[in-house]
Amino acid sequence: MSDHHDNPLDERDLDLLEEMGYEPSDEPAASPVGKYTAIFFAFFALMVAVSFLFLQVVGRIEGFDIKQNRERQLMPPKGTPLLQSNVTAQGDMVQIRKDEVAKLSGYAPIPEEGRYKIPVDKAMEIVVKRGLPTKAGAEVPKVMK
Repeated sequence: MSDHHDNPLDERDLDLLEEMGYEPSDEPAASPVGKYTAIFFAFFALMVAVSFLFLQVVGRIEGFDIKQNRERQLMPPKGTPLLQSNVTAQGDMVQIRKDEVAKLSGYAPIPEEGRYKIPVDKAMEIVVKRGLPTKAGAEVPKVMK
């Protein structure tokens, strides 16, 4: 038969650890973490309550409206351009480009000046065919001579 079933710890002197200065049993660790955590949450709850009461009292003072101040913080003064989201800005840019293309490629009379507006491409073709317009009696500038 083997010696595996014999327990050598049964014969050991348990007072040996006490003689070496160790405690005979486990002692719970004394940690201040629980106490300080409770103090923190109590302080936090107290500050929330004080803040709520302060806002209630300030909200009842005549001439001091908290909601009005919030609106001022959220919205700029009237007449100030507002920022757009990416979607609305992109839509506006598409519309601006369409308007530019319509102005540059459209035909329109200008009756007060007695002229007619033509597309830029067409005007460039005419200039290439006819050359640059000159006025009567035009001379080369003195700087160029």
